[in-house]
Amino acid sequence: MELTKKEAYSKHREVWDWFYHHPSKEKYEWPDWEKYPFYMFCFLCVVHNNDCNKCPLGEKSGLYWKWNDAKSSKTRKKYAALIRDIVNET
Repeated sequence: MELTKKEAYSKHREVWDWFYHHPSKEKYEWPDWEKYPFYMFCFLCVVHNNDCNKCPLGEKSGLYWKWNDAKSSKTRKKYAALIRDIVNET
């Protein structure tokens, strides 16, 4: 299933909103990934041609890694919200 840029942004926001509400979960635990097996756990791949190096979330000091390495639910929620809001659906 190929998504448009608008659809990818919408799914990106959906996923990271879920992580905001489930801060103890890991990226692979979003329940709908099986519906999107070609997106390697990231909908921004559509926008960046599957090149994580071109994505602001893929940088080693980027928001994704801060979320991934966070130890507390509060911090994970903070970064999940920032990641969720990095794109605008319109």
